[in-house]
Amino acid sequence: MTRSILSTIAVVAALSMLAGCQPGKRLRETKRERDRLAWQLDEVQKERDQLKSEIDKLNQNLSQASAQAAQQQEQARAKLDALAAELGNAQQELQAARASQAQAQQLSEQLKATQAQLEEARKQVAELKIQIEALKAELAKAQAAQPATPGTGATTAPAEMNK
Repeated sequence: MTRSILSTIAVVAALSMLAGCQPGKRLRETKRERDRLAWQLDEVQKERDQLKSEIDKLNQNLSQASAQAAQQQEQARAKLDALAAELGNAQQELQAARASQAQAQQLSEQLKATQAQLEEARKQVAELKIQIEALKAELAKAQAAQPATPGTGATTAPAEMNK
Protein backbone atom coordinates (compact mmCIF):
# COMPACT_ATOMS: atom_id res chain seq x y z
CA MET A 1 0.00 0.00 0.00
CA THR A 2 2.79 2.39 0.96
CA ARG A 3 4.69 1.63 -2.25
CA SER A 4 1.69 2.47 -4.40
CA ILE A 5 1.30 5.82 -2.63
CA LEU A 6 4.98 6.63 -3.09
CA SER A 7 4.85 5.62 -6.73
CA THR A 8 1.78 7.85 -7.17
CA ILE A 9 3.73 10.77 -5.66
CA ALA A 10 6.60 10.13 -8.04
CA VAL A 11 4.24 9.99 -11.02
CA VAL A 12 2.54 13.24 -9.98
CA ALA A 13 5.90 14.96 -9.53
CA ALA A 14 7.13 13.76 -12.92
CA LEU A 15 3.93 14.90 -14.66
CA SER A 16 4.13 18.35 -13.11
CA MET A 17 7.70 18.75 -14.33
CA LEU A 18 6.78 17.69 -17.83
CA ALA A 19 3.81 20.00 -17.92
CA GLY A 20 6.13 22.94 -17.57
CA CYS A 21 4.52 24.48 -14.54
CA GLN A 22 6.12 27.38 -12.89
CA PRO A 23 8.58 26.41 -10.21
CA GLY A 24 6.67 28.02 -7.30
CA LYS A 25 3.32 26.74 -8.45
CA ARG A 26 4.81 23.40 -9.13
CA LEU A 27 6.28 23.23 -5.62
CA ARG A 28 2.96 24.14 -4.01
CA GLU A 29 1.03 21.51 -5.99
CA THR A 30 3.68 18.93 -5.25
CA LYS A 31 3.61 19.83 -1.57
CA ARG A 32 -0.21 19.67 -1.53
CA GLU A 33 -0.16 16.34 -3.31
CA ARG A 34 2.52 15.09 -0.91
CA ASP A 35 0.44 16.24 2.09
CA ARG A 36 -2.67 14.53 0.69
CA LEU A 37 -0.74 11.35 0.07
CA ALA A 38 0.80 11.51 3.56
CA TRP A 39 -2.67 11.95 5.03
CA GLN A 40 -3.94 9.01 2.97
CA LEU A 41 -0.94 6.98 4.05
CA ASP A 42 -1.65 7.85 7.69
CA GLU A 43 -5.31 6.86 7.29
CA VAL A 44 -4.37 3.60 5.60
CA GLN A 45 -1.87 2.82 8.38
CA LYS A 46 -4.51 3.56 11.04
CA GLU A 47 -6.94 1.29 9.24
CA ARG A 48 -4.24 -1.40 8.97
CA ASP A 49 -3.52 -1.12 12.71
CA GLN A 50 -7.24 -1.38 13.49
CA LEU A 51 -7.56 -4.42 11.27
CA LYS A 52 -4.51 -6.01 12.91
CA SER A 53 -6.06 -5.30 16.31
CA GLU A 54 -9.34 -6.88 15.18
CA ILE A 55 -7.47 -9.88 13.80
CA ASP A 56 -5.63 -10.29 17.11
CA LYS A 57 -8.93 -10.10 19.01
CA LEU A 58 -10.52 -12.58 16.62
CA ASN A 59 -7.54 -14.92 17.05
CA GLN A 60 -7.90 -14.66 20.83
CA ASN A 61 -11.62 -15.33 20.57
CA LEU A 62 -10.89 -18.26 18.28
CA SER A 63 -8.33 -19.64 20.74
CA GLN A 64 -10.79 -19.29 23.62
CA ALA A 65 -13.57 -20.85 21.57
CA SER A 66 -11.26 -23.71 20.58
CA ALA A 67 -10.28 -24.25 24.21
CA GLN A 68 -13.93 -24.22 25.28
CA ALA A 69 -14.84 -26.57 22.45
CA ALA A 70 -12.04 -28.93 23.47
CA GLN A 71 -13.20 -28.78 27.09
CA GLN A 72 -16.82 -29.41 26.10
CA GLN A 73 -15.71 -32.25 23.85
CA GLU A 74 -13.77 -33.76 26.75
CA GLN A 75 -16.81 -33.40 29.02
CA ALA A 76 -18.99 -34.97 26.34
CA ARG A 77 -16.55 -37.87 26.05
CA ALA A 78 -16.59 -38.33 29.83
CA LYS A 79 -20.41 -38.33 29.81
CA LEU A 80 -20.42 -40.75 26.90
CA ASP A 81 -18.03 -43.06 28.74
CA ALA A 82 -20.19 -42.87 31.86
CA LEU A 83 -23.32 -43.62 29.83
CA ALA A 84 -21.56 -46.51 28.11
CA ALA A 85 -20.63 -47.92 31.52
CA GLU A 86 -24.23 -47.50 32.71
CA LEU A 87 -25.44 -49.22 29.55
CA GLY A 88 -23.05 -52.11 30.20
CA ASN A 89 -24.32 -52.40 33.77
CA ALA A 90 -27.93 -52.23 32.59
CA GLN A 91 -27.27 -54.95 30.03
CA GLN A 92 -25.71 -57.16 32.70
CA GLU A 93 -28.68 -56.53 34.99
CA LEU A 94 -31.03 -57.34 32.11
CA GLN A 95 -29.21 -60.61 31.46
CA ALA A 96 -29.39 -61.46 35.16
CA ALA A 97 -33.09 -60.57 35.22
CA ARG A 98 -33.72 -62.75 32.17
CA ALA A 99 -31.85 -65.63 33.82
CA SER A 100 -33.89 -65.11 36.99
CA GLN A 101 -37.08 -65.00 34.95
CA ALA A 102 -36.16 -68.26 33.21
CA GLN A 103 -35.37 -69.83 36.58
CA ALA A 104 -38.65 -68.52 38.01
CA GLN A 105 -40.54 -70.00 35.05
CA GLN A 106 -38.79 -73.31 35.58
CA LEU A 107 -39.65 -73.23 39.28
CA SER A 108 -43.23 -72.31 38.42
CA GLU A 109 -43.47 -75.30 36.12
CA GLN A 110 -41.97 -77.53 38.80
CA LEU A 111 -44.45 -76.13 41.33
CA LYS A 112 -47.36 -76.84 38.97
CA ALA A 113 -46.09 -80.39 38.45
CA THR A 114 -45.68 -80.86 42.21
CA GLN A 115 -49.16 -79.44 42.84
CA ALA A 116 -50.56 -81.85 40.27
CA GLN A 117 -48.73 -84.72 41.97
CA LEU A 118 -50.03 -83.55 45.34
CA GLU A 119 -53.58 -83.39 44.00
CA GLU A 120 -53.17 -86.87 42.55
CA ALA A 121 -51.81 -88.12 45.89
CA ARG A 122 -54.78 -86.52 47.70
CA LYS A 123 -57.16 -88.28 45.35
CA GLN A 124 -55.34 -91.54 45.98
CA VAL A 125 -55.48 -90.95 49.75
CA ALA A 126 -59.21 -90.21 49.51
CA GLU A 127 -59.73 -93.41 47.51
CA LEU A 128 -57.64 -95.33 50.01
CA LYS A 129 -59.69 -93.88 52.87
CA ILE A 130 -62.84 -94.98 51.10
CA GLN A 131 -61.36 -98.44 50.62
CA ILE A 132 -60.26 -98.54 54.26
CA GLU A 133 -63.76 -97.54 55.41
CA ALA A 134 -65.22 -100.20 53.14
CA LEU A 135 -62.79 -102.76 54.51
CA LYS A 136 -63.60 -101.72 58.09
CA ALA A 137 -67.28 -102.04 57.35
CA GLU A 138 -66.70 -105.42 55.78
CA LEU A 139 -64.60 -106.49 58.75
CA ALA A 140 -67.25 -105.30 61.16
CA LYS A 141 -69.88 -107.28 59.23
CA ALA A 142 -67.63 -110.29 59.22
CA GLN A 143 -67.04 -109.99 62.95
CA ALA A 144 -70.71 -109.53 63.64
CA ALA A 145 -71.58 -112.57 61.56
CA GLN A 146 -69.11 -114.80 63.34
CA PRO A 147 -70.36 -116.38 66.49
CA ALA A 148 -68.23 -115.52 69.41
CA THR A 149 -66.73 -118.60 70.90
CA PRO A 150 -65.06 -118.31 74.20
CA GLY A 151 -61.39 -119.15 74.33
CA THR A 152 -60.73 -119.23 70.64
CA GLY A 153 -59.37 -115.72 70.55
CA ALA A 154 -61.79 -114.60 67.88
CA THR A 155 -62.75 -111.55 69.89
CA THR A 156 -59.22 -110.25 70.12
CA ALA A 157 -58.36 -110.49 66.47
CA PRO A 158 -60.33 -107.46 65.28
CA ALA A 159 -58.81 -105.30 67.97
CA GLU A 160 -55.33 -106.20 66.80
CA MET A 161 -56.20 -105.41 63.21
CA ASN A 162 -57.26 -101.89 64.05
CA LYS A 163 -53.88 -101.11 65.51
